[in-house]
Amino acid sequence: MNRNDIIGRGWAFPFRFTKVGRTGKLVGVSDASSLEKIAMSIRQILGTKRGSRVIDRDFGTDLKEILFDPIDEVSVARVRFTIMDALQTWERRVDILDVDVSIDRVKEGIIDVEIFYKVISTQLEGNLVYPLYVTDEMQVVGQLNV
Repeated sequence: MNRNDIIGRGWAFPFRFTKVGRTGKLVGVSDASSLEKIAMSIRQILGTKRGSRVIDRDFGTDLKEILFDPIDEVSVARVRFTIMDALQTWERRVDILDVDVSIDRVKEGIIDVEIFYKVISTQLEGNLVYPLYVTDEMQVVGQLNV
């Protein structure tokens, strides 16, 4: 029994069709392993603006609003808390072990977020790097050692 037998397989997100052979004929719906589905789910949760879903207005995060605040120790802590809270609420297949927020590349317009988690059903640990892209309107305040 492999680890995908435990958690299962399902449709890939974003939804797409599978092409086969030299003709590139569409033959079915792309699927994803359980671990890929968890990573897709995390990306979907973090990439969805809270309030944008008609059926469930609480789904998603307010990350984009936080990134318009000055980048300082408070905003870094808010990013970390927002991600942990959203994933604990919406991705119940995993325990969130840690969220590391790095602003080493903020002058390039990138805040790197690394999420460490454990799949509850298998106890397998995984991680996902999720870059947040900041714009010119955002400002970095001081030197942070986070």
